[in-house]
Amino acid sequence: MVKRIVCGGAKMSALAVLLLVLAACGGGGSGSSGGGSASNSVSGVASKGLIANGVIKVFAVNADSSLRLLVSTTTDAAGKYSADIGPYAGPLLVQASGSYTDEATGAIKTVPADSPLRAALPGASGAVSMAVTPLTELAVVKAGSSALTATSISAANALISDLFKVDIVGTQPVAPTAAALQDSATSSTQKDYTIALAAVSQMMSSGTSLAGVISTLNSGISSSGMSVAAAQGFQDSLAQFVSNPKNNTGVTSASQVNLGNVGGLTASYLLASTSVQSPQSIKGIQMTLTLPPGTSCRVDANGALLSSSLRLSGVAPLTSLNLAKFTPATATSNATVKLALINATGFGLGEFATLVLDLAPGVAKPAPGALGIAGFSAITDVSGTVNPAITPVVSLAP
Repeated sequence: MVKRIVCGGAKMSALAVLLLVLAACGGGGSGSSGGGSASNSVSGVASKGLIANGVIKVFAVNADSSLRLLVSTTTDAAGKYSADIGPYAGPLLVQASGSYTDEATGAIKTVPADSPLRAALPGASGAVSMAVTPLTELAVVKAGSSALTATSISAANALISDLFKVDIVGTQPVAPTAAALQDSATSSTQKDYTIALAAVSQMMSSGTSLAGVISTLNSGISSSGMSVAAAQGFQDSLAQFVSNPKNNTGVTSASQVNLGNVGGLTASYLLASTSVQSPQSIKGIQMTLTLPPGTSCRVDANGALLSSSLRLSGVAPLTSLNLAKFTPATATSNATVKLALINATGFGLGEFATLVLDLAPGVAKPAPGALGIAGFSAITDVSGTVNPAITPVVSLAP
């Protein structure tokens, strides 16, 4: 697991100081280990707002795309469910129906049993998590409701997750309240998902059915992204929701969430170091990247990049400390990412991180040369010695 040092609005400390602190405390890292489950199970949250005391049906998806009911259960007051699916391991479809409080109107509404929300997973084995929401419903529609295969499910989930900037199946939304969104246990991604669902409810507030909203979004989505018109419709609804007097989330500006580039795809870049000299052990790297127009990164409340936007890769040990701060674009300047990577043990030349940029709808994937690099330093010992022969390289991820 990558550790982050979050410093709010303060400037990054010098790498030499950070290295000395790291050396003094012995470096170290944290990790997690998972254990197997004696039986296969599925759990998650059903939300349109939260579907409290609703009905959940879990189906196996057969080779001919037909469904076989494995188990039925109910959600609790917080929309959570859990079901044992026995020895079955394969593609799953989960359906959810029941009552919820609509975020945009405050009215009690119902997802009917004959038109439930659905979510699909290409393969289930062990304990798996599956949110069931309008966005997972959109993915099922995109996959082809009557022709579900592991391949079509996987592709559709990946596309809708890419477009809406959240793992639509693995991330679990929370209650659309200020208390839930400000809870320290709620991640930035859960917050983003919850607000995205509220924007969908806002799209329905003029009287359009959920099926109608899903159909409109689906018609604007292709493998190359979402149409500018469909993306603008979502952004308009997001802006309307955050100013809606029925909004109880505490989110009053779209800038408080990572949904500004909903509708665009993503572009991944490999950050690496190189040198004409013999390899040296690098103890730390710092650099500033200037991002091309129409791109952004996902951040937490402090502006630190989420792992969905920056992750250590290649030669960089996962026990390294990394500070990555995003500054949004203004009318006169492009967005920037300031990155510092520290590891007292050291690492060699080569790829050390993967940067994922969210692209605005209609923006083509920028060439690596469009990312400007300034202030690159490679530290080769804990006293802060910089080797100027070590230089940065940016390339497109495969």
